[in-house]
Amino acid sequence: MKHLYCDDTYVQILLSDEEVEKHWRPRPIIIDKDSNQIEIKEDWNYRQKQYAQMRKRKVKLLENVYCTSHMGYIFFVSYVTGKVYNYKENEYTHVVEDNCIYMIRKSDGERKLIYKEGQFFVSKRVWLRESSPQMSDSHYLGSVLRQRKGDRVSYFYLKDHHLIAVLFFGEEAIYAIGDEINGNGKFQINHRNLYIYDNRPENLEIVTNSENIAHRKIMYGVYENLIREKHGANSEIFWLEDQVMNLTLAS
Repeated sequence: MKHLYCDDTYVQILLSDEEVEKHWRPRPIIIDKDSNQIEIKEDWNYRQKQYAQMRKRKVKLLENVYCTSHMGYIFFVSYVTGKVYNYKENEYTHVVEDNCIYMIRKSDGERKLIYKEGQFFVSKRVWLRESSPQMSDSHYLGSVLRQRKGDRVSYFYLKDHHLIAVLFFGEEAIYAIGDEINGNGKFQINHRNLYIYDNRPENLEIVTNSENIAHRKIMYGVYENLIREKHGANSEIFWLEDQVMNLTLAS
């Protein structure tokens, strides 16, 4: 949800996919969402290659549920919700039985149901964990991956919208990630309804920097027109940042 104050009234609002499409271009078409094919290029940087490897490791577990891995972590991705979950591979494993997913703790063999009928079940710190802004290096949803090899500790800051774009858009998302890292801003991964925690593939697209600027202007205009239709043409609107509201509502 987008959050704002209209005059002195707190308002939550989110554009539907259909409403976005009325004012912006059509949603990207994903021809084969099960594909994990990608050719890793020599001139890609470290992060691009790591995300590309995660696409190559992508496996379909159930309808609209996918799995990949990186640096000793297993990731589950819901195509329907755009949510990402993870667990540590050295502590747990998982099995798929009767359209459900169970995790098994390696130390004692304890089993736990973590997925049934389209819903994942998460825990705090143990078993299955859900991505959060606090676990990323920025205000986007993500995770900090930590791997120790001898005296050396490596970190990888994963952003959910980067991972989902790579898993389902492939190479063009890899180039957008590279542009973001290099700071040239030629291509970017954009949230169509402007809500940065809505990482459904239908809400993501690859755009140029100029397209992103134009898109934000158009979509904020659509939001504000809808708000003023309901609350009055002369209403004053003050937008609240998504990351601030996420932390507030979660506390």
